Amino acid sequence: MPILARASLSRRPVLILVLAVLSVGDVVWASPRPLLTDEGSFTVVMERKEAIPLLRKLAEFAGKFSKVTGMAVGTAPPVVISLSQSGEESGDPLVDSLEGGLPRVTLPISGTGVLSETDQPRLAAALFLREHYGTNAPAPGSKIPVYPEWLLRGLGNLCGHAAEPDGVSFAKGSSPSLEDFLARRPPPSENLALSDLYDRMAAFLVLSGLRESPAGFREWIGHAESGNGTTPPPWPSRWDMRSVEKRWNLAMSSASVGKDPGSRIPDAARSLADFDRAVGGGDFSGLRDPKSLGVYGRDRLLDALSALRLEANPLVLPLIDRTSTLLRRFPKIRTKSLDKDLAELVSERTRTGARASEVSSYLDWYEATRLGRWSGLFDGALRGKDPGAVRKGPVGSHLDRIEARGW
Repeated sequence: MPILARASLSRRPVLILVLAVLSVGDVVWASPRPLLTDEGSFTVVMERKEAIPLLRKLAEFAGKFSKVTGMAVGTAPPVVISLSQSGEESGDPLVDSLEGGLPRVTLPISGTGVLSETDQPRLAAALFLREHYGTNAPAPGSKIPVYPEWLLRGLGNLCGHAAEPDGVSFAKGSSPSLEDFLARRPPPSENLALSDLYDRMAAFLVLSGLRESPAGFREWIGHAESGNGTTPPPWPSRWDMRSVEKRWNLAMSSASVGKDPGSRIPDAARSLADFDRAVGGGDFSGLRDPKSLGVYGRDRLLDALSALRLEANPLVLPLIDRTSTLLRRFPKIRTKSLDKDLAELVSERTRTGARASEVSSYLDWYEATRLGRWSGLFDGALRGKDPGAVRKGPVGSHLDRIEARGW
């Protein structure tokens, strides 16, 4: 037995060494090689089978980014893409230095198959940083450039979707000025309706500015206008604000019309469905407890209704306005007053829904019948006044006599 025990002890180091080698081999084998997009703007470190969908999306994004901005891909090191761990928030791009003085831009994103709405603006920021640093690493302790949020979200919308952004139609007199839009705080991504509207407006603003002066954009983003070579000014100096504003409003309204002029007016039933979703249904259950809603919830709901109002059917606008007026009295509104106001809103919601149904039924009937005869209701307006004898002045009468006499 002692001999067996010694033999076991003598083999133990060998066994430990073999296990260590196998363990190291597993680690080396599990570390995939970096994969590069075709144009060289992004690199991903993950298994090839899992990385292919992400590489395709990143390549499409980089191609559109280069096409929209007019910036060449260049020879700068690619942006390193990593995946956020479960429950970890995706952060902004980071810049550090590699051996040899090259910069490295890294960006954690949320998924592999699809670029989320929050990933797209940060991908645009990463590509701007890649363009900014080129092949020169930042100096230790220097500040990283910060780009306007409207620019990043507009480019993210343009480069992250296959189709052009949907147009934006405003009720008469409700379209914001360019100054108001630039001063507005971008809505959080959780507020889907307002966030989508902001991104589309920002996308049209980017396109309008680039049509105004592409060279001015590249000068601005290239930091020729900033003394410290880092963060650019809030607005390009070569973009005339009034001219860009006209292009911006025209681009949004033109895209909202498309080929069908009727597409400018959204469907009433859809607007009502969006309204019900915001307030908790036709019984306004989301407004029954102002204290639990709180100030933050009230403000988010007001933002959602403001976004809906910009694109809602005209039939729904009075309902949205009355609801917004009631919300502004939250959370200190009295229960008795709240019950009365909600009862009136429910009645108005019912009337609006009935009216929308009548309009929809009439349009369906009209489209189905396609009457081939006149109704006769407007015959009088079409006929107009009896022209009778044509009145002519002295010159016309003289020319008639010459014509009758013949030459």
